[in-house]
Amino acid sequence: METTIRVEREQGGSCSEIRVGKPGGAPTLIMTDICHGWSTTTCADKLFFRGVGVTEDQGQVFFTEESRAVDAVRLVDQSIRTRWPRHEHLNLTFGAPRCEGAALVLPLSGSHMRANADGPASGFTGEIRMRSARDLRVTVRPKR
Repeated sequence: METTIRVEREQGGSCSEIRVGKPGGAPTLIMTDICHGWSTTTCADKLFFRGVGVTEDQGQVFFTEESRAVDAVRLVDQSIRTRWPRHEHLNLTFGAPRCEGAALVLPLSGSHMRANADGPASGFTGEIRMRSARDLRVTVRPKR
């Protein structure tokens, strides 16, 4: 399976844009506004793209066999809303990804608080464990 990765400088700016997909086809994964650097990690048929942010990282996983992309930030948001209803994350950082057998494991940390509310934020840690775009598990827990 071939995969095309294209990194361009955004027009009129110093930030980058990443596009990933099958050669000759429309990109499946698009990340924009990557202004503070980026990295990629490979684990079997999975490519993890991390855009380094000031208050929040971007993170997407491209599954080469399935030609599918999964937004890791969206998965974290869903998990936070399940664990702490009506909460959203304020910041998010992905740690060093690792391969464990066929699974890609993405450690993460950040803070969350009630949506549209004032007050202190609470910290959280967790991980995303992915075997495929459909076989994944997200864990978030209070930071100790």
